[in-house]
Parts: sequence; structure tokens; C-alpha cells
Amino acid sequence: MAEFFRVALLEAKFRDVSFPVTDFRIQISHDIAQHKRPDQDGARVESTGRNPMTFSASIPFYRGIATNVTENWPELYPAHHRAFLSSMADRTAGVLSCPSFGDIIVKPVSCTSNLRADARSGEDVSAEWIEAPQDDIAARAAFAMPSPLNAALEAASTLNDPAITPALKKVDPDDRISIFEAMTKIAAVMDQSRLFIQQNVAMIDRLTYRLNVIHESTSSLMDPQLWTVKEPVNRLRDALYRLKLLGAGVTKDVSIYIVPAQTTVANLASDLKTEVRWLLELNPRITSVFFVEKGTFIRYYKRDVNPVAVAINTGGMSPIVGDL
Repeated sequence: MAEFFRVALLEAKFRDVSFPVTDFRIQISHDIAQHKRPDQDGARVESTGRNPMTFSASIPFYRGIATNVTENWPELYPAHHRAFLSSMADRTAGVLSCPSFGDIIVKPVSCTSNLRADARSGEDVSAEWIEAPQDDIAARAAFAMPSPLNAALEAASTLNDPAITPALKKVDPDDRISIFEAMTKIAAVMDQSRLFIQQNVAMIDRLTYRLNVIHESTSSLMDPQLWTVKEPVNRLRDALYRLKLLGAGVTKDVSIYIVPAQTTVANLASDLKTEVRWLLELNPRITSVFFVEKGTFIRYYKRDVNPVAVAINTGGMSPIVGDL
């Protein structure tokens, strides 16, 4: 599993200046009001709201630190170190790419760079940011979106529930192995191979094909029993797709956009010069809404990226019939 996290975690970056971290801390706190009365022990405690999240990192800006699969930076010292200090000196809001939460709009709070006499090849930097989104949509989305592997295993476990399996068997095209067992096999491969996606993409494609057949069947058949199957199947399909994108390194070609006013998905696609299908695949939560609300964080492929080429590079999610 350690290999998976080295592959899947996002690159730490602020204002497009990437950097390594020795530790990355996220603090969540609430504003608490205490209502006290004379001669009465204790107090009535009232939560008046969540404080902005704070993010802090310890960053070693030293020459010679190698990049990982998802990381991309030049020689860290001195030029890249200066670029990071310049990004922190800018008092406006910017995008912080948190390795576990993804992209969040923040403002820089402080930055300390320490040049030590016993380490002349770079400097130790500590930096702090505070959450500054238009609203809480980004924070809610970050908490609601688990890692792709955990989301896939959770959805597959739901489909393994004895209360659901009888309905699932009606629409599952392959009963040689359960969906949960197939997902467990994929997770086991992730534990063993650093390049699991590139080498074992057919396993994900085969399971995705089964799920697509089940999705089409549950959509066409008016059987109330199948309603319990549809939701976990969709969650598993989404998680598998995100796993494939992460493994192929497509996350580097994805940018973030804050919706300035209520709009439709079609208008968003036009504004971002992309296709509706790519917006829906990168933002599955907007598939069930009539309007995309102001302040929503939208992921989209950068304009210099060809979505067709991305589909080819990730295997295209083509239906492959197999043992899973």
C-alpha cells in the first residue's frame, strides 16, 4: 500500500510552484462561545461556526532532491527557492495543491526561510496558509471525496451486502467472481506494483465493463429492488475512473476553475473551451444538478490538452470482456 500512496498522492504546489514536503499539516477548528452565569459552574457551549482551515508545511529547498511519479520541479535551490518566496510574498489568494485534499483556494499567512551554517546546499522553509474560498464548497468537496482506492473498496463492499446480492445477480453479466473479490484483486495488485495502472489496466477495464452493463440494466428495468444496486455501482465506476487517471498521471493536466455566477454545464463547457462529457467525468457531482452554483470548484482539462489523446493514454475505458 505504501507504493500506492507514493504514486497516487498529489504534488504539493502553490501558485504553480511545486515543492517537496517533509510534513504537511491541516488544522481544523471551530469558534466556540461560552455562555456563563454568576455562581454557576460550567457554561452553555455554542458553536458559532467553523474557522477557516489552516495549512502549514515544512519544505526542504535543497539541491539534489529527486522527484516522485507525480512530482515535477527543477533544481530546488536557489532559483526555485526564490520563486516560492515570491509566491508567498503575494498577498492575493492562490491555489494550494494539498497532497491529500487536492486544490484549495488559500491566502499566504507566513513564510520563514532558515539558512544554516551546517547546510549550505539549500534552506529549510516553513510556510502557512489560510483557507479563503468564496464559500465552503471546496472544503465540503474535499471531505466528501475519499481516496479513489478507499472509495472503490467501500462501494464494492456495499455491493457485497447479502441484502443487495440477490438483486445484483439479476443484472450482473458475470457470476464467476463477485465484484468485491474482483476489486480486492485490483487492490492487491496496487500493493505489489508501483506501475499498477499501466501494467494492469485490463483488470480495471474488465470490472468497469461489468459495471457499465449493470448500470444500463438498472436504468432500463423498472425494478424497485435494483434501486439499492444503482448508487454503489455508480460510486464504484467513478472511483475506478479516478484511479485510472491518477495512475496515468493525468492529474497534472487538470486545472481548477471557480464558477463566478450560476450557470449551466453547457455554458461552462463553452467558457472553458472543453466538452461537456469531460466536465462530467472530472466533476461527477454536477451530473445531477440543473445549475452549477456560484463558487463551485470545477476541474477541467487545460486548453492545451487534447481530451482524445488523454482518453487514449488512459486506455479509453474500453469494454474488455474477461475473468473479473
